[in-house]
Amino acid sequence: MPKGEKNRKLTDADRDEIVRLYCTPEAGRVVGVPTIARRYGVRNWTIQQLLKKRGVQQRTKSQGQNPGLDRGPRGPYRIDTSRTTFAERLEARGADRPACACGCGQLVGWDHSKMTWRRFASRRCYRPDAPYKNLLWLLREYIIAGRSAADIAREQGVAESTILRRLHRFGVPIRDSSESKRGRMVGPLNPAWRGGTTPARQKVYKTPRWLLIRQFVLDRDGHRCKRCPSTENLCIHHTHPWAIFETWRFVPSGLITLCKPCHNWVHSRANTNREFLV
Repeated sequence: MPKGEKNRKLTDADRDEIVRLYCTPEAGRVVGVPTIARRYGVRNWTIQQLLKKRGVQQRTKSQGQNPGLDRGPRGPYRIDTSRTTFAERLEARGADRPACACGCGQLVGWDHSKMTWRRFASRRCYRPDAPYKNLLWLLREYIIAGRSAADIAREQGVAESTILRRLHRFGVPIRDSSESKRGRMVGPLNPAWRGGTTPARQKVYKTPRWLLIRQFVLDRDGHRCKRCPSTENLCIHHTHPWAIFETWRFVPSGLITLCKPCHNWVHSRANTNREFLV
């Protein structure tokens, strides 16, 4: 578009009317440059240059706002000439202000950035005091009771990092992973739990019946590992797991001789083909 084409659309009568609109309020409201520019279909810069040539002192941003303009949640915008401050209008509409979402009964304020009522009256309302924020309570649960940070966080409904950050702020020494798991992987809490059959197995291994069967299996296999030719650290391996197959515990066909390294390999994840296992 050639330079000044839009400016040539304005006649002398239009220019006089623009100055009048800018200087004279309409129905108690001042008319700004953007409003006039949209009405005549020109740029804001065109109106500003016209006012400058006519010697009209332009209003600042704060002066351009209409006093008494209601921007509350009632909408649409309207003129309130009886009150000129927003605080007074909020006070007059106190009955319309909602209460705090936490249930404390306080009235919330107006959020100017979002142009709506706030949910909470203060920061203490949406961040209420919790037990883990108390040093004595945290020492009793973490140090004396020996609970882990994960257990405390699960009970309080927060993340584990929140509890650890609070411990660091209070200067409480944080346990390492091995120390925190001490005593927590015993019995049914251990993933390898098989119903508590280990003590009974140790008692059976001392009985004469088992000692005779063990000697029979060693003699049958020639006192040699069935997986490797080793003759040291030999033990008897149950091809049918002890905790599952009770009827196969003393059956010689379900027992073989293995050295200790091979026995550990059979029960490890490396034994993908489940050799020597049923």
